[in-house]
Amino acid sequence: MYIKNTLAISIGLVLSTMVSAENSVKDSEDTINFADPTVIYSSFEAAYGTEGATLGFGLASQINEEWGGLAKYEGKENLNLHRIRAAATNTEIGSGILLDYIWDTDFAGAGADSHSLVVNGLQVLPLGENALFVPMVGAGFTTNDFAENEAAIGMLQAMLVYNFSPEVWANFIPQYTYSFNDLKLKNGDTQSIRKYEFETVVGYRFDNNQNVRLLYKYNEDREHEATLSYTYAF
Repeated sequence: MYIKNTLAISIGLVLSTMVSAENSVKDSEDTINFADPTVIYSSFEAAYGTEGATLGFGLASQINEEWGGLAKYEGKENLNLHRIRAAATNTEIGSGILLDYIWDTDFAGAGADSHSLVVNGLQVLPLGENALFVPMVGAGFTTNDFAENEAAIGMLQAMLVYNFSPEVWANFIPQYTYSFNDLKLKNGDTQSIRKYEFETVVGYRFDNNQNVRLLYKYNEDREHEATLSYTYAF
């Protein structure tokens, strides 16, 4: 039995929701740098693509002068997949921690449930005036209704951001997921996770606090995904 891996998270959209410059949480009065993943902001998001519709809402809060916090919910794939994230980022050192939980209620298109939880750490490294390099490392677990156990997983990602202008930017994001143990399936088979993906995100900011993004994702199984999204920050 082939089981679709729900750990294929749109990291470009994750990081672009957590935006470096001032030591404050952004609001609708600020000009937001949607390309930079260390200053955070409250937001509403709507998206549609080959995997269906998405609605999201995020709430940001200042923790202290250097740290900001974000909690966000997304209903994806026509509200069959629920995603809850909590993040803390430090604008002084360009670092962040991201907790990412995914509950898929239509796993493998069979009406089954799957659960994944990953904790990620990221570091922003400027490359000149127009580019950023953001390595990201994560660890967690995944399981589903077809499995009898949980698989411990590790994730490696790298985000290369290039700003063509103050309003237009692009992200290039390779991602690799690895399971440290196999999932033991109820039909007697086992499944290991070795998955490579690549995402490209192009974004355009307008009116200081609004953004449209086009995401294209491709993986080693030759699956293609495209999503157009709109974000309003407040």
